[in-house]
Amino acid sequence: MAETFENAVKTCPPLAEHYCPGMNALSQAYKQKIVVKSNTTVTGSINMDAALGATHPNDSRWDYGIGYRSRTGALERNDSVCWVEIHPASSPHNAVEVLTKLAFHRQWLTNNAPKLASLKREFVWVATGKVAIPPHHRHRRLMATEGLKLQGQVHQLGKEN
Repeated sequence: MAETFENAVKTCPPLAEHYCPGMNALSQAYKQKIVVKSNTTVTGSINMDAALGATHPNDSRWDYGIGYRSRTGALERNDSVCWVEIHPASSPHNAVEVLTKLAFHRQWLTNNAPKLASLKREFVWVATGKVAIPPHHRHRRLMATEGLKLQGQVHQLGKEN
């Protein structure tokens, strides 16, 4: 049986009540930062920051998860998830902040949401403004090692045709 983003979220008690259809977990301004490719269906979203705010108020929490499925590949039975952090990228210090959030997020998923952790995933940082972290900066290399993609101000969700 295929694993869906919705089921993975709803079987995790701390997150179950925070599942939203489509991209409704994102604010209108942030929805504009995600462009959904024509061959992709968004299957749901979650505001992780809101879901974990009460239980982890002092931790660096990740922003959003967006479940999606490609409409081109019958071989892909499970949903994928794009974990999106929308954060300034105006200095290398911002990279440290986002990498700290990523470490907490991965650990939390592993310990608390095994179904979500098992979905095919990508980690994306969408800048709120100008990206001022040079391409060859050591933090960029560390981000690549950690599988974190720094986008400009917009991310294209989904796979190429």
